[in-house]
Parts: sequence; C-alpha cells; structure tokens
Amino acid sequence: MSKYYCLFLAMFLSFHLVSAQSVTQSVRFDTYASPTNNDLVNNFSNTSWMTMVTTGGITGGALVPPDSISWGNDKLNFCRNYFNIQDSAMDNSICFLYDASKVRPTAYQRAADIWLFSGIVNHYIIFSVNYNHHLTILSYGSASDSLLSPLISGHWYKLSTTVKSLAGNWMYTRAEVFDLGTTGTGTPVSMGSNTSSFMDQDVNQSNFIDVSISGAGFGGSAMLDDYTFAGIPAANSCIPAGLTGIQENIPAFIFYPQPAHEKLVIQRQDLLQVEMDEVRIFNALGERISAHQKARTPFIIDMQDWSCGIYFIEILQNGNLFRHKILKQ
Repeated sequence: MSKYYCLFLAMFLSFHLVSAQSVTQSVRFDTYASPTNNDLVNNFSNTSWMTMVTTGGITGGALVPPDSISWGNDKLNFCRNYFNIQDSAMDNSICFLYDASKVRPTAYQRAADIWLFSGIVNHYIIFSVNYNHHLTILSYGSASDSLLSPLISGHWYKLSTTVKSLAGNWMYTRAEVFDLGTTGTGTPVSMGSNTSSFMDQDVNQSNFIDVSISGAGFGGSAMLDDYTFAGIPAANSCIPAGLTGIQENIPAFIFYPQPAHEKLVIQRQDLLQVEMDEVRIFNALGERISAHQKARTPFIIDMQDWSCGIYFIEILQNGNLFRHKILKQ
C-alpha cells in the first residue's frame, strides 16, 4: 500500500466515518466521591461556576446553577465532541427543574441552554429555554423563536435538540421541550418545539463540533440533571473515576515520528526514564486496540500491522490522564 494511498485513506476515515460509530452517553450527576472526583468534573470542563449536590435530582445528585451567569462564558464544556458527518444527527438533551419564583425578567437569563460550536469564532448553534417560556434557536446568521406551553413550578423538563449538516452547506436544527412531571421520570409530554434550517458553510464543513450546556436560576432553573450526548464521537477526554486531571497534547511527553509509519516512540520531553501506569491506544471509532501496563519511556509501539488513520494515545500516570492524537500513514 503506497504512502499516498495511506494518507488519502487516513483523511477519508478522519472526515467520513460511517453511522455505525454513533454512541450515546449519559451523565446522571449521581456519583460524587470528592470535589476532584465526581460526575461534573469527570465529564465537563470550565466547572468552577456550577455547584453539584448529591440529593434533589431525578435519580440522586444534580447541578444547582447560579442565579445569573455570563452568557457565553459560564457554560460546561462536555468531554466529547462530534465528528461532523453529513446527514448524521448530533443529539443532546438536558433536564431542568423549573421554579417560577426564581425568574427575574429583567435579568434576561435562560433556564437551560445547549451550545454547539464549530471552533470558528461566532459560528455556533444555541438552543435556549428562556425566562419567558420561549424556545429559541440562535446561529451566526439565523434566529428562530417559538412559544412553549406554560411551564409549571416543581416540574422537571427536558430540552432535547438535534443538529444535522446537510448538502449545500445547509444546517437542520430542531429543539423540543418535554414535561417529565414532578419526579422527572414521568411520561414525556411535549410543551412545544422549534425547527430551523439555515446556511452556514463554516459550521457545515467543520470537521469537529464541540458541545456545552448552561442554565441560570433567574431563567427559572432550580436544578440541571441528566445530560445525554448521542452521535458520532471524535475526541473523548472523559476522565474515568479516580483520575485527578487530564491534559491534551501534553508537553511532558513527545511522540515521534509524526505521522507514524511502522513504529511510534513515546518519550519524556526531558528524556528521563519514567514508568507509565498504563498506555492505551484507541482507533477513530473509540475502540481500544492496545493496552500496555507499567511501560517505561522511551516506549516503542509497533504499528506495522495497523490500518492507516487517526489514533488516540492515552497515558495514565500518577492519577493523571494524558491524551494525544496521531496519524498512521
């Protein structure tokens, strides 16, 4: 197989993965071992503005948002992002406990938001349940608004969203809000929906889409709970329980050659010989294809029989998880 064919194949796999790769991941916010090991910090970044509690949620724990947030800055960034594949759905949902007594119309806050970002400045898609019971879909060049049925204090609601990139740089978006009753486990009853289609070349042709969630008390949200991500995942930086941190493209380690061919070397940047608790390798589908315990640097990975494409290297060391993406040609 020629080097050029491998390069083409790697690019193809990277940008045109098939629908069989779709996954669903839910975060219930029920697990809390410590301030540095819980469902919030293990699955989201930029968490300092949000409070996690262990009671009062749908099945246990939940998130308590502040009354007012800085819109666009105070949002929880999920640890997965999407491969943006044409006609493939990128689905999200977040539940919130509605409390009308917290609403402050002059604060212009929202009960719940779901954000999708293309990585290009100002090119985003934002779904919001507003303080005035309006369901909005906002993008760089488009805004759509619909009025929901009145929300009831003490009821849990689910904001459910779908985004698809279509041919011709068109984007399809849809949002719907469901009443889940006072327990959050009742039969979903639709409170209204909103659908919007618009053209956005930057979002449509972006290879990766990031997702975030937010909400505020002055928008009517007493709690947030039960976040669900569904679609074709790209990077996964979710921290397994017990780890204390994660770093992407870390300077402590170097990986060479890049792109890799037959072998990949993992070395400390300071050239010290250290023991790594575990080295794990995942393919672009998120499938683990190799794992090595107690590996010492410099560590050589034999890639001769691997297919061309994108791979993710995870290094577990002293309670920290380090991640790096490589290309095999």
